[in-house]
Amino acid sequence: MTTARLRAARISISAFLIAVACACGNSTSVYRLLGAGSDFCVPRALDATPPRPRAANPIRGGFVLKGCFSEDGKGPCIGPSQVSSISVTESGSFQARFLEEFAPDSHVRLVAQNGWASAHKTAAGYYEIPDADDPSKTFLWRSIELSTSKSAELLATCVEHDIGTLCSRQFHGGDYVAGYAVIQYPGMQFDFVQLDSEVASVVQQLRCSAR
Repeated sequence: MTTARLRAARISISAFLIAVACACGNSTSVYRLLGAGSDFCVPRALDATPPRPRAANPIRGGFVLKGCFSEDGKGPCIGPSQVSSISVTESGSFQARFLEEFAPDSHVRLVAQNGWASAHKTAAGYYEIPDADDPSKTFLWRSIELSTSKSAELLATCVEHDIGTLCSRQFHGGDYVAGYAVIQYPGMQFDFVQLDSEVASVVQQLRCSAR
């Protein structure tokens, strides 16, 4: 079986597990996020959330899902094939997104301002600015116009690993915040708009009110 078919099969398996969880309540963990319009019903086979001692039912706080990228390509998963994990947290946990929203003395802002001149524009039109304090880390921006900091949007923070570059991104989903980690290989380009949409669809499937 090819890698693409294997990943597609794993996504299909996760969809089946969600359907099974609807009928079998004891195979599902229920999470309640402050400010969210509904609880989230997460099949335990897809749940990668660290254990919480004495957790109530429903469990209060965010959760982590098993993504479909892994070195062995085995086991149930959910989401885009290149995403290794998905996290869902409360709306108030959203971090700064645009350059002007970061504190003047914050590390992200200082790296961006000092690295504009050496920024590398990718084929997808994004800008990579390396972290001078950590050669393995790169910040990925949508724009690098200092004069229009409202358009200078931080897309992801990327760190080099043995298996490739791991890029972490966070976006606001309305009544929750979603984060995901995506694996990038040399020459690979991401469409973050598409990835955000696919991850948001996954989260929506898990709402208990949608069952």
